Amino acid sequence: MVNFFKFKKSYLYFNFMTIYSLFFREILKMFREKKRFFSILLQPFVFWIVIGSGFMSSFKISSNLVIDYQTYFYPGVLVLVLLFSAIFSTITLIDDKASGFLQMVLVGPGSRFSLVLGKVLGVSSIAVFQSILFLLTLPLTAMNIFNINFLFLFLMLFLGSFFLASLGFIFAWSTSSTSAYHALMSIIFLPMWIISGALFPTIEGWSKIASYLNPMSWMVFLIRFSFGVPLNGTIPMWMGLKLSFFLLFILSIITFLFAVKVCYKYR
Repeated sequence: MVNFFKFKKSYLYFNFMTIYSLFFREILKMFREKKRFFSILLQPFVFWIVIGSGFMSSFKISSNLVIDYQTYFYPGVLVLVLLFSAIFSTITLIDDKASGFLQMVLVGPGSRFSLVLGKVLGVSSIAVFQSILFLLTLPLTAMNIFNINFLFLFLMLFLGSFFLASLGFIFAWSTSSTSAYHALMSIIFLPMWIISGALFPTIEGWSKIASYLNPMSWMVFLIRFSFGVPLNGTIPMWMGLKLSFFLLFILSIITFLFAVKVCYKYR
């Protein structure tokens, strides 16, 4: 019995150290790769300024709702920061496999569950931190900072980044080259963001149906709600706050567990 408890204690310790080491490694890489760090912030900012300025004069949601385009677009750009951060942070898995780093982690005493959790938590933390830095541009918007539910906003940023990091882990683990990963990003991630309601309100037809099933639509909805931005006509209102949160939470857990399953297939 004593040996069993000693084994269990050492097993938990090694798993905790695996999670901590991979998490801390992601944080160190973020501060060392300053060009990648700031490019993830700069690109969405340019999107927001250029696209927002171009559509400012012509954008209109409905006849009874007044909201300028840059205010409407801002939550979508925040999701774009999370997306870019998750993409560029999980792509390092491909280099880690090629360099042999992951092989050393896999033969260590930690489980593959702790490997995935450490990586995903590290990527999620970086994404949330970068999105918080982007929030420094809030004074450039017409939003009232006192109407923002920051606690709910940070919770949604973490939940959204956790889902994107888990999804990015699956694709990065399953591909053998960065070019293949970029191809997947172009045909899966970016279209998901475009039809999420981040750029424009959903319209009738296939795009509206696709937005119902798109997890990024739920993310944009929840973040837009936390900002106190009027929601009428911006996204499907049938989802509601509780349903969209429940769907995103459940999907994040399922995606993470699937990432663990994919990791266990690697030999």
